[in-house]
Amino acid sequence: MSADDQLGWARLHQLGLLLLLGNVGALALTILAGWHFAGAALAPVARIGRQAGRISATNLGRRLSEGNGRDELAQLARAFNAMLAGLEQAFESQKSFLAHASHELRTPLTTLTGTLETALAYDATLPDARESLTHSLDAARHLQGLTTSLLALAKADGTLPPFGPVRLDECLNQALDFARAKYPAREFRLAFGALPEAEADVFMLPGNAELLTTALLNLLDNAAKYSAGPVLAELAYEGPTTLRVRVADAGPGLSPDELGHIYEPLYRAAGAMGRPGYGLGLPLTQRIVRRHAGRLELTSAVGQGTTATVWLPASPV
Repeated sequence: MSADDQLGWARLHQLGLLLLLGNVGALALTILAGWHFAGAALAPVARIGRQAGRISATNLGRRLSEGNGRDELAQLARAFNAMLAGLEQAFESQKSFLAHASHELRTPLTTLTGTLETALAYDATLPDARESLTHSLDAARHLQGLTTSLLALAKADGTLPPFGPVRLDECLNQALDFARAKYPAREFRLAFGALPEAEADVFMLPGNAELLTTALLNLLDNAAKYSAGPVLAELAYEGPTTLRVRVADAGPGLSPDELGHIYEPLYRAAGAMGRPGYGLGLPLTQRIVRRHAGRLELTSAVGQGTTATVWLPASPV
């Protein structure tokens, strides 16, 4: 005997259709929910991307929103903001440097050109011509010195040759010899502070002897230029692995506001006006010291002189 269960088959067909529709609906619902939640999760990233896209070299003062300030995206935004702050400071320093450099270069060029034009038009006698040539030569020397200082500053920022073993005491002695030759009337005193007890050479460090001598000479030159008394240089250890060079003068000193600008290229304090210099010695020295993984610090007070201290990592002894 046989029978056709039409009702069962209809219910089975209906169940299959319901399962198919349920699966399709669940899949669509899953896709929609995933799209919604993914969009909500990625919205802060998209917002950061839009904000970052609106930042350019002309509006580096803008910052990214840090959201709730607690999650990973907030940490990422803070890292970007710190990077933007550094870039903004670098751009401002570069703009200030270019503005000052163009002004400083324009002055001797204008003097040189004007003197030569005047000499060509009006100098009829040899004494007049010699006087004009003297002024022109002074302007040319000023321009040469400024250009040399600017190139040295660029060299300190560029790629340096591999460092080798350098004796810091020899660099300091050579800088002192140069300073004594330049300022024969100024007294320079050299002292040695605390040094480790070792058979090896305690003044060795990895570096570039030419740049280190230039950095130390800049400190001695500044001290001799403004000091009313002897210039004191001290070489010592500060801790087991740190060499310290200290240069002190008896000059007029610097105000706190001037101390905040001394590392800006071409900046000159009020007391430096009328004295030779270009305002590049300390920025160059700071960059050389930093390239040697060291640190430069100036302490000063008005009427009490200025002390420059350099810390450099020494070779193991």
